[in-house]
Amino acid sequence: EVFKGILLLWGLCLVICTWREKGLLAPNSVQLRDDTLIRNPDYRVRSRSQVCCETMWLTLGVFPLILLCIAIVAGVLLAAIQFQAWLIWDWGDCIHLGCRDAITKHGFWGWLLEVVSDIIVALIFEGMLALSQLLGEWVARLENHKLLHDHRVAVAMHVVLFEAIGKVLPYVFLGLIFVPQWNAPIDDPEADCSDLFFYSLIGPSAFTCVRRRVPLARRRMVFKLLMKGPFVVAPFISILMKAVVPLVARGLDLAAEKVASNGRWRTCFFTWDGVARLLGLIFSHDGASVGCLRYVCEGRPYGPMELCAPSLPSSSASKVEAGEETPEDQEKVLQDGLRQGARKLFEPIDEL
Repeated sequence: EVFKGILLLWGLCLVICTWREKGLLAPNSVQLRDDTLIRNPDYRVRSRSQVCCETMWLTLGVFPLILLCIAIVAGVLLAAIQFQAWLIWDWGDCIHLGCRDAITKHGFWGWLLEVVSDIIVALIFEGMLALSQLLGEWVARLENHKLLHDHRVAVAMHVVLFEAIGKVLPYVFLGLIFVPQWNAPIDDPEADCSDLFFYSLIGPSAFTCVRRRVPLARRRMVFKLLMKGPFVVAPFISILMKAVVPLVARGLDLAAEKVASNGRWRTCFFTWDGVARLLGLIFSHDGASVGCLRYVCEGRPYGPMELCAPSLPSSSASKVEAGEETPEDQEKVLQDGLRQGARKLFEPIDEL
């Protein structure tokens, strides 16, 4: 019920923010340039023999290695799911108690470990997304597309394929092994599982043994609870890491700049100042634009500003002469513009 409430609040906030920015949905009056004919900067002209060799390398070497890597990551995901099963059936003793989670036996600690296991699954999902993006970029570069548009389409296609293999197949396997009733039901908590391979490897929480000892209706209920981690907690973790954390890091970075400009505050918060800039570098700024670790140590990446009055627009120059706009105000406007250039590039795939 708590997750449902959070989801409703998030949807309400999304509607309000979308309504405030409804101008973004208006048709664009500027004619955009067609980028489908832009040449891929990584494209290389190759001979026919080189094309044949790289095709064989892709077919016999790269794709099997990628499938092996994704299989290993999927195995890690299955291990996390098995840990959740151990919490429910073995540690929580739900086979004999007739419950569906460890809260019945362990109370708060059962709830806490259940939340931790869901967060672990969500972090594995985030790691698999990053790995899929790296592998997709690598394979698309090896395919040597001539146009940049074709290269980006290939990257997106490979990412979707790798994500489907790594994330969906483990739960399909779990749904086929754990939930259906393939044999005559026993539904006995003390049913013998010694003839099962996974029982000797894992113990009473093995899914094949649980299928033999737990009724079908309760297995379906627990399977629905196992879906909470990847399809409820993981999206919120993704939103947190892509939207909330960068916003907080940007605010801390701005506060660090104010601290750095005040000598008395800087002596008191010099350690916090560096930590705030480090968070800004990780979540908010583009490392190449701000100087990477030099920005963490020294602070503002652009140094002192010297404004030249002749180069100012006529309106700004007249405001300065009239005393309506001070040089400090102009420096602030310039810093705001430079700060926009130092922010990380917008990645549409991160918003999906």
